[in-house]
Amino acid sequence: MKVLATASLLILALAVQAQKIEQYCSVETIGFTFENGIRLGQGIGISIDYGDGRNAKDRRLRDENDETMRFPSIIAALNYMAQDGWVLKFVVPVEGGLEGDQTYIMAREVQPDQAESYNSLRKID
Repeated sequence: MKVLATASLLILALAVQAQKIEQYCSVETIGFTFENGIRLGQGIGISIDYGDGRNAKDRRLRDENDETMRFPSIIAALNYMAQDGWVLKFVVPVEGGLEGDQTYIMAREVQPDQAESYNSLRKID
């Protein structure tokens, strides 16, 4: 009886695991405004595209105070995304961008019903 129950739980766990799908996003850095040659703000921001049709300004990662989040480097931003389960898949140059501008393609596994909710990070607006 215990063997049957254990086998049933194992099969159920595998079935639930198999239902996961891969969700993708692209991450780009956001430059901050300059005034009279002086940079306003420290660090970099990121814009996250989940494929939902929002324009770049509306895709900025924001904190709980609705301020654009800033990171000391792109690596710090990617590490922040990794804390939410995102994995870097590949990097592509930004077409028409400045030298060194890149788009970071990331993915994570989610349940199909979670894919509808494109954001489990802090508020994106």
